[in-house]
Amino acid sequence: MIKKRLEALSTIGQVTVSASAASAAAGCVWTVTFDSNAGASTFPSIEVSGTSDNGATWDAFSNAGTFDDVSQDTFTVTDSVAGTSAPLGGSFTLEFDGQRTGYLSYDSDAATIEAALDALSTIGDVDVTRSTSDENGGYTWSITFLSNLGALPTLISDDNDITGTAASVTVATLTPGQSPPFNSDEYNSITVTDLSDLSATASDLRQGIPYYFRVSAMNAIGTGPATVAFPPYSLPTPQVPSTPTDVLLSVVDGSTLSVQFDTPALTGGEPIDTYQVEYSTDAFVDEIQVSKNDNSTLRFFANTASRSDATPAYPKACSSNIICGCPCGVFERLARSAGFLGLGNASFAVTLTHYRSLSLNHFPSIGTGYDD
Repeated sequence: MIKKRLEALSTIGQVTVSASAASAAAGCVWTVTFDSNAGASTFPSIEVSGTSDNGATWDAFSNAGTFDDVSQDTFTVTDSVAGTSAPLGGSFTLEFDGQRTGYLSYDSDAATIEAALDALSTIGDVDVTRSTSDENGGYTWSITFLSNLGALPTLISDDNDITGTAASVTVATLTPGQSPPFNSDEYNSITVTDLSDLSATASDLRQGIPYYFRVSAMNAIGTGPATVAFPPYSLPTPQVPSTPTDVLLSVVDGSTLSVQFDTPALTGGEPIDTYQVEYSTDAFVDEIQVSKNDNSTLRFFANTASRSDATPAYPKACSSNIICGCPCGVFERLARSAGFLGLGNASFAVTLTHYRSLSLNHFPSIGTGYDD
């Protein structure tokens, strides 16, 4: 009974309970061994409380039966042997089809695991749920692949940074994925022979029904393996028409303009019965975007003639993506292209590396208020 009640608690795993023979003098001693709970110094002691079936104090039971005087019954809990195992901690990674996540804490929530997997280029969309904590602070994450179809390779876990006694991260397939059979009553196929236009349009589909698509290539030998579309399925739903095509405006006379246009490429699923032509005297506002370099450092590498050694010079990229292997006369152009000139009190730094000596001349003022 004690074993069953203890193992029913979420904070306790598997236990072994043994009891000594009860007596009127010594009472009964239960020895509880925690078989799966890890940790030593932080492991709490059992607390005993409760009442008897009749609402009084505890029943005292021995081979002789129930004691009449139960008011003197006491329970004492002592630590007989302290555990030596270490609690769970650290971090781990997950890998799928060659792509690996960053390090994830051993107690990461479902949203963190889902975001890490969704960020991998080999995974489309997943749904992640997390179980409640076990007796050692461990969790089970259930990962459902929503857009990767069929039987998938198993996630690979790296638990080298997981800490704790016999700690590990394992992955198992709960429900194998199955690809759409492509043999339903509405199965159909399209053969594309125009290799200059690699596209296909399926029409006369039912609204609100998910249709799955896959594509395979064919040659004289046969048909190769298919690739599932991304997303793997879509539901036909009514849409607004796409934009009219070839819209041309022309002058008729001093008070008349004419606009001509062709039908949209897509009708949206319903026949087009009306077009709306609007005109106004309000001009368009041109969008202006500004790109500015702030806190940049130019790194120049002089040519071989400026050096005291004979090591060939190789142009190197600097922090502002400028490459220089030319004489110092190009500084003006480089500084101007980097946005340093014409900015009031702007300045730039010249960093020289890999050279034992260098001759550098200044360039003349170009209207910015400084010469060097």
